Amino acid sequence: MNDIQMNLEQMWSVPDSFTGTITGTKVEENETPTLYDKETDTIYIYNPYQLMVLAQEESETEPVMSLDYDAPQFGMGQMIYPDGTKEYQKGIILCNLFMADEINRASSKTQSALLEVMEEGKVTIEGVAYPAPEPFVVMATQNPVGFVGTQLLPESQVDRFMICLTLGYPSHEEEILLLQERQGENPLQRVESVVSVDELLAMQQQVKCVHVDEKIYDYMVTLSEQTRNHPMLSLGMSPRGTVALMEISKAIAFMNERTCVFPEDVICAFPFIAKHRIYLTAKAKVENHMKNEVVEEILAKVKIR
Repeated sequence: MNDIQMNLEQMWSVPDSFTGTITGTKVEENETPTLYDKETDTIYIYNPYQLMVLAQEESETEPVMSLDYDAPQFGMGQMIYPDGTKEYQKGIILCNLFMADEINRASSKTQSALLEVMEEGKVTIEGVAYPAPEPFVVMATQNPVGFVGTQLLPESQVDRFMICLTLGYPSHEEEILLLQERQGENPLQRVESVVSVDELLAMQQQVKCVHVDEKIYDYMVTLSEQTRNHPMLSLGMSPRGTVALMEISKAIAFMNERTCVFPEDVICAFPFIAKHRIYLTAKAKVENHMKNEVVEEILAKVKIR
């Protein structure tokens, strides 16, 4: 951990004085802020532009708050030279579950650095490839409002996210439950693991064995082609999107304890696969059309042949 602390000090300048409380750690006046708290196993980074807290560096889950001034090498890793020897300092993205909060606040360089690991499951530093552990999952959030200081995600990066979910507001009953569960304790502290790494890897292998009929293949490709030829869309689904549609459909079939994909599995998966990959034309936007309309129209139009 000392190497990490030294590395962080080189990457970010720390002011000589800072007064305040950071997640329970008191920083006294005229004292350099602690970068690593041994008691909480937490790394603290502070400069005039950003404050990042990365909890439990040794864990297999890495939460990251994406900010304008973060550096690509912090996520991907970099070469360091302790005692004159060359050594790879692992980046925080080499974990089982990488969670990036407000990813559109990351710099364009950092976003570009994510492309390789999201597609190929590895990072390349100075010509040497370092594989991500299995399973490897990237989850990210993007705030739908407040775009000041954000970087637009390129289509190629958006396409690498298999599915896109919009949470929206909770229902009336759900919001009441949310309040009730926060009486005296934080329910997040009671979260427990429901599956082990080995169990998840085994399930992934079982999903690969789910059968897909030739007619279902044709149905999936036809849905993708309809997005590419739709008059209200300037950009349709890529072949990567079609592959994602197949994989999610197989996963849905597996979760329903079936060994083959049904058409309803594809219909269920299609909106979550398509909506972040399709782009409305300027005319469609002016006429207040929505992506949901296009998706529903395509599903209603395309039938299994």
